Amino acid sequence: MRTLFLCLAALICTASLSWGQDDYIWELPMTRDSGVSARALGMGNAYLAISDDGAALRFNPAGLARVNRVEFSGSLIDVNRDTESNDNGNIERGAVQRTRVSLLTFVYPFPTYRGSMVIALGYAAPWVADRVTRRTFTFADGPTTEETYESRSVGEWTFGYAVDMSPHLSLGFRTSWISGSYYRESSWYQNASRASRLVTEFNVGGFTASFGALARVTSRLRMGLTFDLPRWINWSPLQIDEEGSRYYLPREYLTYPFSIALGSAYTAGSLLLALDARFTDWPQMDYQGSLRYDDGTRSQPVYRRTWDLHLGAEYLLDLSPAAGLRLRAGYAREPIPYGVMLQEMILGETVDDDVLVYRAAHFDPERWYFTLGAGVLLQESVTLDLAYAYGTAQRSVTGVSLDEKERRLLLTVAFRLQ
Repeated sequence: MRTLFLCLAALICTASLSWGQDDYIWELPMTRDSGVSARALGMGNAYLAISDDGAALRFNPAGLARVNRVEFSGSLIDVNRDTESNDNGNIERGAVQRTRVSLLTFVYPFPTYRGSMVIALGYAAPWVADRVTRRTFTFADGPTTEETYESRSVGEWTFGYAVDMSPHLSLGFRTSWISGSYYRESSWYQNASRASRLVTEFNVGGFTASFGALARVTSRLRMGLTFDLPRWINWSPLQIDEEGSRYYLPREYLTYPFSIALGSAYTAGSLLLALDARFTDWPQMDYQGSLRYDDGTRSQPVYRRTWDLHLGAEYLLDLSPAAGLRLRAGYAREPIPYGVMLQEMILGETVDDDVLVYRAAHFDPERWYFTLGAGVLLQESVTLDLAYAYGTAQRSVTGVSLDEKERRLLLTVAFRLQ
């Protein structure tokens, strides 16, 4: 039994946990950003060339150079995810809703003769794992229902620094210590009673860094560029079986790939338009080597390269000399990088002839979000921002599909000292 749990733990770390024929394959956490700033989320997270507040720690550290007053800010996010699985006509649904702290920042601009020099400290929790998925399928012992509950979050404790290199160019960097945990509980039911249960916990630690540039091309146009180094992660896994036995497993090391992003922002009177594009080389995901799977004909990467696209707009309404209202809308396309849907055992004449084959997923459509937001500036010292995002995604393979709907509500409060 101990050998079984050790094998299962290793499979989880390589994003291929399964317990039987035609089981789902789950992607690793920390590949989906839930958002940390209400202003950014309201604009579809098209924020690379804006980044003029504490959220620059997350989006573009060079934008910190545009902060000219001491600032404190914080965000709360409420995430609601609904899933629906269809396994050859067996439909099951799951839902979960959680509220978490997603951002805390402190920004301090040093007095300078000219230009700008700014430091910042903060905590951001962009990776929220909360999700419940149910599935009913036919197994050797009859109809079986599988329920998987995922929870907790992973965040970054960050230090950022930015300076003006010239009147038109700012540079910045950030360095982050990654810390958090991931919890996964899988239960299988037959004849209305639980047949087995497996709990997996991970404590997550790691390190990463980013470099950014922000250029003021004209009085109306700004351009932003960021390069995010790989995230070097260590996992401390723990397995708990149905009887409560605990199995502490060796620490594992995983490297998430680098990404590079380019953004622009254009101001036309009271209207601000923004566009971001991000490339991530997910096949470079490294866990004791490249992560690959065999689809029965050839070996290929488990993850695929992705291009994320973010569009946003903001319109300023001057309510009074001391207050203003900003209205926002945005769109984000964030392809799912994990390309596998399920696995199945192709039986041979003997056990040694059995072949485990992974089936690639079809995506229809790619993951996308529509966003809306609003912000109020009070007495030039307090900013309240609220954003709502709605998105869907579907992945499928012959006879099996998984649909997901996500709703996010994000509130950000910022205080700026006079």
